[in-house]
Amino acid sequence: MGTSLQSEITVQVTCTRKKLFDALAAAGFSFKEKFQIEDYYYTHLDPLKSKIEFKLLSKNSCLIRNVKLERKYFSADGVTTLLYKKKDIDDDNRVKSEVKISTTVDDKNSARRVLSSMGLRNWCIKQMTGHIFKKGTQEILVQEVEGLGLFMEIEEFDGQKGTAAVKLGVLKKFVNALDIPIGDNYHCNIAYMLYLQELTAKAKAKKAAAKKPSFAPRVVSCKK
Repeated sequence: MGTSLQSEITVQVTCTRKKLFDALAAAGFSFKEKFQIEDYYYTHLDPLKSKIEFKLLSKNSCLIRNVKLERKYFSADGVTTLLYKKKDIDDDNRVKSEVKISTTVDDKNSARRVLSSMGLRNWCIKQMTGHIFKKGTQEILVQEVEGLGLFMEIEEFDGQKGTAAVKLGVLKKFVNALDIPIGDNYHCNIAYMLYLQELTAKAKAKKAAAKKPSFAPRVVSCKK
């Protein structure tokens, strides 16, 4: 049975980290823990050649995840896992539920070499610093994603009743009450956003290269 994600939101935040942290503190949340994650996504498809839709790319991808926690006795190299997320995605590209299948591996570089040797392509590298805030048993994850900025991930509040839509409405109301600037998508898939950003950058670079004038060498006659 998969983990239901229908009443979970991930929204981009467009203010400073300090303003977001202050808003969470004002709402009664306290800082709990900080960690770092590196995700390396691989697929047998060729996503950098042309755009592949989220459903297809998600279904055909696995990732290598390295997690480093700021704890006294935690390994400096972190813990690395090989991970596959089997997702149930609706027609609006929202992940309704997912099943995670994972196994621990020795180190990320060896795992990456194995996948590359198998012919899989690394289509996304997600580097993120996570900050967990807590109020009672409720947790909020603030993600600082390299290349994209701040995101806030919130699961349904404890004791919430009603349908997934009702619970989702409560979360949206809470986020809007923080009075901070946010994006209009409450179901951001950060890896796919990084992928689209990479495609856009490649297209711009290709267009710019095509516009560069080509100069033929000037032939100078030596005859007098």
